[in-house]
Amino acid sequence: MATATTEAYKQLIDGAWVEAADGSTYDDRDPFTGDVVATAPAGGAQDATLDVRDRVQAVVYAYECGLVQPGEDVLAREREGNHEPNRRL
Repeated sequence: MATATTEAYKQLIDGAWVEAADGSTYDDRDPFTGDVVATAPAGGAQDATLDVRDRVQAVVYAYECGLVQPGEDVLAREREGNHEPNRRL
């Protein structure tokens, strides 16, 4: 019988794949066998705060560079499949 390999995943925060800030993880189990097939970071409040901060900075940068216009519904543009900014740098 072959030995299953357990994958170890990380979370993407500020453009880098990192562990949870407190180092905690959780096991992802195969629902049929119950075997652990992966471990993943159990991100907490500190991880969420860092992620939200980085996303806000990205939006501010997009407005400052003119990639997004004030009042523009970016999500509607995304739903329509239009990934082009209104203006090129």
